[in-house]
Amino acid sequence: MASTVVIHGEEITGPIQFEGVYVHELHVTRTLVAEGETQEPLFEPSVKHHEVSADRLSFLVLLNGRATYQYRASASATVDCTILGEFRSTDPVTDEQAKEFAQRDALVLLWPYLRAEIGSAAKAMQVPFPPIPIINTADAIRLITERMSVARRPRKARKVDSGR
Repeated sequence: MASTVVIHGEEITGPIQFEGVYVHELHVTRTLVAEGETQEPLFEPSVKHHEVSADRLSFLVLLNGRATYQYRASASATVDCTILGEFRSTDPVTDEQAKEFAQRDALVLLWPYLRAEIGSAAKAMQVPFPPIPIINTADAIRLITERMSVARRPRKARKVDSGR
């Protein structure tokens, strides 16, 4: 079954369904910070398409986020979390399509789960929520639809100067 979304009155139908999301890995550490030393907060996200099934109708995406931040004058925390997203398609998916979907759509879909898991881990450590950016989904959808409309536009024929 294809999914249908209405954006600005335009119906967009896609063959890919979001099947599930799980914590794949979670590591938390505390580190002592030398007196007078400060650490700038750092958040490093990465996304990759992981595996396409043999029938090419489902695939997995891994989204990792590593937050390192100082929460006291003498201590910092690192929360490293990988979220696994499962996706199913009504049409066979190539490796390239899964990779493109992972970089574009899956990132937006999985980001809130990643933020929530990192926040939960920080709470369990009794440290403040780490500084993780929020993805503006309206901007993300705008960028995606712009790319879609550019991809659909016919290319103009270029005039070639023969040098005569």
